Amino acid sequence: MIKKLFQKPAIQWPTKFQQKLELVSDENLVAFYGSELPAPNTPISEVEFVALDFDTTGLNPEKHDIITIGLVPFNLRRIFLRDARHWKVRPQKKLDEDSVIIHGITHSELIDAPDLSDILSELL
Repeated sequence: MIKKLFQKPAIQWPTKFQQKLELVSDENLVAFYGSELPAPNTPISEVEFVALDFDTTGLNPEKHDIITIGLVPFNLRRIFLRDARHWKVRPQKKLDEDSVIIHGITHSELIDAPDLSDILSELL
């Protein structure tokens, strides 16, 4: 187990971000993938994180939609609740009765919600 801590990460994030940057055209995603990553030797105590939470209409990204997104920034010393955010997102399709039972979010709660593309810049 300790040996794994000193191995190179399985994902080379700078390479992954560069590949994504070359594929996207949305200005928000270009800015996100073009942003600077922490150096690999940065102590974890100096890294800023974001906890993300999504509610969806199902588990298949090909046919289900995101309907809420929550985020809370934090580091190893502090959770920044003042900077926490939550969005309701308008789904592209009508909600299934089964998904409403699971997440408890109804059509009436989402009727005036923005599209995902409208909140993307804030989210990123």
